[in-house]
Amino acid sequence: VYKTGDTLCSLLTFGIRGVVQRLLSMSVVCYALYGLVWDTYGVKIHTAVLPTFLQESALFQFCSIVLLDEFVYYWVHRFGHTISVFWNFHQVHHNGEVFNLFTGIRNSVLVRFS
Repeated sequence: VYKTGDTLCSLLTFGIRGVVQRLLSMSVVCYALYGLVWDTYGVKIHTAVLPTFLQESALFQFCSIVLLDEFVYYWVHRFGHTISVFWNFHQVHHNGEVFNLFTGIRNSVLVRFS
């Protein structure tokens, strides 16, 4: 069931969030932090733990990234539900009158931090 007002609200929050995140360059900050962590710790762990043939395997690297991404997303989303500070930002996602496809894209501008 789609209600016009509810659907428009979801689409607008999705669009506004996308624009604001690009203006604030949150992605650049996240990638810069990832690069810093990788340069500091990742290379050392990667070469110490994995055999050479796995280090060079594109399939292994792809599967590892997908699993790590899912693991991190799960915990970030769970914290969005369980920690009250993050819930304040995350609850926008749950405020639809009915649950439908467009409710899933409704998020706060600060969803990256929740």
